[in-house]
Amino acid sequence: MSKTPRYPLWSAKAILLISLPVAIITLLLVSLLSNRSFLTELEITLGIVSFGLFIFLAFGLYRGVRLEKPIQADLDTPSFAAFDPALSFVPVLDAPKLNVDIPNLGDAGDDIVGCLVSILLWIAISIVLVIAFWLLAQLVAFVLPWILLALYWVFYRALRVVFAKSRTCRGKLGLSLGYSLLYTLLYVGWMFVILIGLQLLVSWRPGA
Repeated sequence: MSKTPRYPLWSAKAILLISLPVAIITLLLVSLLSNRSFLTELEITLGIVSFGLFIFLAFGLYRGVRLEKPIQADLDTPSFAAFDPALSFVPVLDAPKLNVDIPNLGDAGDDIVGCLVSILLWIAISIVLVIAFWLLAQLVAFVLPWILLALYWVFYRALRVVFAKSRTCRGKLGLSLGYSLLYTLLYVGWMFVILIGLQLLVSWRPGA
């Protein structure tokens, strides 16, 4: 019989899978309801997300939340199932090596032979493009699990640093708010600096 933990346990993967759609929906709503520039809409969205992050961290610290330890993924055979077992049906195929030599057909002429050669050339180009798109899809299918795993581990490490303070912040509202504000500024503040810098760069006029 497993013991009930003395503190709440949260799943970093569940938090990530919830927060990403929320951030995207927030950006879409801001874009639909606002007529301002794209950078300004990003700042508004980031402000809303930052406020939500502040409340989320403060609540977790006050409750004394801990994170569940993630399952170690097999990085030697990356796949979608490494991130989520529900995506195990997505295949990752080995891309074959292609060695395509395109002949010089510039002197084919304008007669029927030239037209046939042009048609055959277009068919060959179409086949090459289809194969190229297929290879690109396989490359994305191979790289995407690595990106998702990296994003998950960064997200997990960031939350782990914050909730390491849960033991001292549990039941202490002022301390929880203070640490929440600190980590919100650390994790989101640099994004505001970049957006403000981009706005200044866009609005800057030489000689003004």
